[in-house]
Amino acid sequence: MKSGRAVLKVGWASRDIVPDGPVALRGQFYERVSQYVRDPLTVTALALEQLDERGAVRAQAVLVSCDLATTPAFLQQRVRSEVAPKLPGLDPVSIVLFATHTHTGPMLAEPGTAAAGLTASAATGTTRTGLVEPAACFALVARRICEAVEEAWKARAVGSVSAATEIAVTGHCRLAGYRDGSVRMYGNTQTADFAGILGPNDPYLEMLFFWDADRRPTGAILNAC
Repeated sequence: MKSGRAVLKVGWASRDIVPDGPVALRGQFYERVSQYVRDPLTVTALALEQLDERGAVRAQAVLVSCDLATTPAFLQQRVRSEVAPKLPGLDPVSIVLFATHTHTGPMLAEPGTAAAGLTASAATGTTRTGLVEPAACFALVARRICEAVEEAWKARAVGSVSAATEIAVTGHCRLAGYRDGSVRMYGNTQTADFAGILGPNDPYLEMLFFWDADRRPTGAILNAC
């Protein structure tokens, strides 16, 4: 690190979060159970730390991308509380989780809650035997995220970042709105009372590219809406 210059440190780490067995899948309005693994589910941690000209910490963050439908508050709270004593130099509030919004990831539930023992969709309230329960999925995902955060933070090294923006239509809003004020997912748009799609499209594709001290690529962030 050269003195007298602000420095960005970057670290990466990833972990597999595929449960060891079939699970209830999160992301639809009906019961679905996994039958096989087509693609791996992962969590990827990006550790960032900015130092000022004197080497003092100016800002820090660990961004964690999770192949889940959502990242519930109780998952982020668990990760922050478990990582805090292991990485005293990292403010746990700087750890932020976000989901890729996959509809074929496992259901998660905190131990001791009503949903913890369910082995099928919470929407149906039914149960099945032989599935990995949501509480066990939560424990697995939380543990793997903690591992990735620790590894990424310890691996941070001097690097740099560059940005780019392109246009690509990657999806559209699925909520149909009607003149009576109601909204339906995948609603019929060929009716007289259809008012319009609830939200607009966002065709912009924002990207951040990270490089090591020798200008070799280390990773990228892709924001697709």
